[in-house]
Amino acid sequence: MSWAVIRGLLLLATTAGARPDGLSVRYFAFGSNMASSVMVSRRGMRPLEPPSAALVRGHKLGFTLPGVPLVEPAFASLERSSDADAACHGVLYTLSLGDWARL
Repeated sequence: MSWAVIRGLLLLATTAGARPDGLSVRYFAFGSNMASSVMVSRRGMRPLEPPSAALVRGHKLGFTLPGVPLVEPAFASLERSSDADAACHGVLYTLSLGDWARL
């Protein structure tokens, strides 16, 4: 089954802010997505719980994804690091399956 089909089924089966089957997804946010105002206002997400601080070890923050010239030249991404002490700080959001699929 392709990701597009799975995503479509998730969108049909869930609604933003609801957990009819009790399932949710923990989403690690970094960069601008750490701000609740960005997640709620700009992205239209409705987190099921307040975000909590999080850390991903063995990874670093990178800016290697091409962005929109003159607006946002590169997007942030997580990259594996060979440095054993590397870590990326962020926050964990609890999202409904529908919000996660839309994100």
